[in-house]
Amino acid sequence: MNVGGAGDVYSLSAKSSGGASWIQAAHNWGITYQVFAALDNSQGLAVKMTSYSSPPQTIVVGDAVGPYWTTGLCYQGSNNFY
Repeated sequence: MNVGGAGDVYSLSAKSSGGASWIQAAHNWGITYQVFAALDNSQGLAVKMTSYSSPPQTIVVGDAVGPYWTTGLCYQGSNNFY
Protein backbone atom coordinates (compact mmCIF):
# COMPACT_ATOMS: atom_id res chain seq x y z
CA MET A 1 0.00 0.00 0.00
CA ASN A 2 1.31 3.35 -0.99
CA VAL A 3 0.15 6.01 1.44
CA GLY A 4 0.76 9.46 0.00
CA GLY A 5 1.08 12.69 1.88
CA ALA A 6 3.59 14.42 4.08
CA GLY A 7 4.55 11.34 6.09
CA ASP A 8 1.78 11.81 8.64
CA VAL A 9 0.81 8.14 8.86
CA TYR A 10 1.75 6.53 12.19
CA SER A 11 0.15 3.14 11.61
CA LEU A 12 -1.84 1.35 8.93
CA SER A 13 -3.95 -1.80 9.17
CA ALA A 14 -6.08 -3.69 6.65
CA LYS A 15 -8.71 -6.42 6.68
CA SER A 16 -11.05 -8.11 4.26
CA SER A 17 -14.37 -6.26 4.15
CA GLY A 18 -16.06 -9.23 5.82
CA GLY A 19 -13.16 -9.91 8.17
CA ALA A 20 -13.24 -9.58 11.93
CA SER A 21 -9.65 -8.66 12.80
CA TRP A 22 -7.29 -5.98 11.58
CA ILE A 23 -3.87 -6.99 10.21
CA GLN A 24 -1.10 -4.53 11.05
CA ALA A 25 0.86 -3.38 8.00
CA ALA A 26 4.63 -3.05 8.14
CA HIS A 27 6.25 0.19 6.99
CA ASN A 28 8.39 -0.87 4.07
CA TRP A 29 10.10 2.30 2.81
CA GLY A 30 9.07 5.84 1.98
CA ILE A 31 5.30 5.87 1.86
CA THR A 32 4.87 2.15 1.15
CA TYR A 33 3.32 -0.33 3.58
CA GLN A 34 3.04 -4.12 3.31
CA VAL A 35 0.59 -6.59 4.84
CA PHE A 36 2.27 -9.94 5.41
CA ALA A 37 -0.86 -12.10 5.29
CA ALA A 38 -2.95 -13.96 2.75
CA LEU A 39 -5.97 -11.80 1.96
CA ASP A 40 -8.94 -13.05 -0.05
CA ASN A 41 -9.24 -10.82 -3.10
CA SER A 42 -12.84 -11.88 -3.77
CA GLN A 43 -13.72 -9.45 -0.97
CA GLY A 44 -12.87 -5.78 -0.82
CA LEU A 45 -10.40 -4.33 1.65
CA ALA A 46 -10.99 -2.01 4.57
CA VAL A 47 -8.12 0.22 5.71
CA LYS A 48 -7.48 1.87 9.09
CA MET A 49 -4.89 4.65 9.36
CA THR A 50 -3.70 6.57 12.41
CA SER A 51 -1.88 9.89 12.13
CA TYR A 52 1.19 11.23 13.94
CA SER A 53 -0.75 14.37 14.88
CA SER A 54 -1.36 15.36 18.46
CA PRO A 55 -3.82 14.09 19.44
CA PRO A 56 -3.61 11.13 17.02
CA GLN A 57 -6.53 10.78 14.62
CA THR A 58 -7.79 7.49 13.19
CA ILE A 59 -9.76 7.08 9.99
CA VAL A 60 -11.41 3.85 8.87
CA VAL A 61 -12.35 3.41 5.21
CA GLY A 62 -14.61 0.39 4.96
CA ASP A 63 -14.58 0.22 1.16
CA ALA A 64 -11.04 1.37 0.41
CA VAL A 65 -10.46 -1.25 -2.31
CA GLY A 66 -13.21 -3.08 -4.17
CA PRO A 67 -13.53 -6.85 -4.60
CA TYR A 68 -11.29 -8.73 -7.04
CA TRP A 69 -8.38 -6.36 -6.41
CA THR A 70 -4.93 -7.38 -7.52
CA THR A 71 -1.41 -6.58 -6.40
CA GLY A 72 0.70 -4.20 -8.45
CA LEU A 73 -2.14 -1.79 -9.20
CA CYS A 74 -2.86 1.62 -7.66
CA TYR A 75 -6.13 2.34 -5.88
CA GLN A 76 -6.93 5.94 -5.09
CA GLY A 77 -9.29 7.28 -2.47
CA SER A 78 -10.38 10.72 -1.37
CA ASN A 79 -10.63 10.05 2.37
CA ASN A 80 -8.58 12.31 4.58
CA PHE A 81 -7.90 13.05 8.24
CA TYR A 82 -9.16 16.62 7.89
